[in-house]
Amino acid sequence: MRAEKRVKPSKNKSDVALDLERAEQARGQGAWRRAITAYEHALVEAPHRADVRLRIADLYAAHGEKKLAHVAYLRAAESFAAQGFSERALGVYLAAARRAPKDAEVWKRAAAIEIARGHKGDGARMLLTSARLSLRARKDEEAAMLLRRAFSLEPFHLDTSLLLARALVRIGRRDEARSLLVRLALEKHGAALRRVQWALVRCAPSPRSLWQLVRGA
Repeated sequence: MRAEKRVKPSKNKSDVALDLERAEQARGQGAWRRAITAYEHALVEAPHRADVRLRIADLYAAHGEKKLAHVAYLRAAESFAAQGFSERALGVYLAAARRAPKDAEVWKRAAAIEIARGHKGDGARMLLTSARLSLRARKDEEAAMLLRRAFSLEPFHLDTSLLLARALVRIGRRDEARSLLVRLALEKHGAALRRVQWALVRCAPSPRSLWQLVRGA
């Protein structure tokens, strides 16, 4: 004679539902690691459940596991984005960015979503943030690529243009940087123009560039 199943209330539930039920029970009891294990079991059968990935991330974050939480947030955001839930994905990316503001990749991914939604200004600002972080990490080629994209969205934006010029100098494209700054100078006035002129001096110090700075002061 076969033994009866022990979990009577859940005997008709799917494996995923059972795993989620166990996870919620463990979570309610404060057994967060056991809860994560149950959530991960559920994902084996239902890898599309971005909401479950988000619960895992929240648990890691709540218990100080910053690196594991960050990875989990990224996976949750990727899952939301892959299923077309761009707004949810953006929200998760921004939550991850608040917890790890120095991660250039998060800002780049968030920017891609904003640009795809038609929010070019927000996307450009996120690309600028990502590029700044890349420059600090000495990832100059990456920074230049991000800044070119931001520049294409908002041509001659002052901060973007100046940072792009700096990145171009770093990757050995000094002439291109100087050409960009000369064009930028034609678009700016007052304090903004002086910033461009100083950048020109730093980019290609010469008697001629110094004279241009003095004449424009």
